[in-house]
Amino acid sequence: MQPGETPSRGEAANLEPELKAPLSGRSCVLYALQIREKAGNRWVARAIERKGRSFLLADGSGGALIAPSDARLALTFELIPKAEGRDGAPPEQESLLARHNRDLYPKGFLRGYRFYEAVIVAGQEIEVVGAGIRKSAAASTSERGYRDAQPTVLHVAHSTAAPLSIAAR
Repeated sequence: MQPGETPSRGEAANLEPELKAPLSGRSCVLYALQIREKAGNRWVARAIERKGRSFLLADGSGGALIAPSDARLALTFELIPKAEGRDGAPPEQESLLARHNRDLYPKGFLRGYRFYEAVIVAGQEIEVVGAGIRKSAAASTSERGYRDAQPTVLHVAHSTAAPLSIAAR
């Protein structure tokens, strides 16, 4: 943790339309995928994909706007089962392999792949560590008095000077 950073716990809440995790189809605010390939007696990561939309961390203090791009993630990955043998892989897995230039049938044989997915869903408890900046909230002067304090929202995003970490519970 950097000086001035404190962890904050709360629930993820949608600000934008939810994403759909490509393999499981679950609605989420962020997903991460891994494709692992059998190499000898080990499973080696061959492709990693992640996508997230800005979301609200709802805690007792009113919350913060989290921009998850490039954040360090501590998530639990689940193995997504695939069809074995001649049936090949389900369409969403074949699409993912194609997107990452991986061939399911090199030289006519079914290659050994494993697919893993992790998601953060709305309402899930998470912990965020990072530094934020207070930005003006969009409220017109007709909604508040001209002497009233300008409402602000805490924006937290990853930077090299202040890395952002997100952990799901």
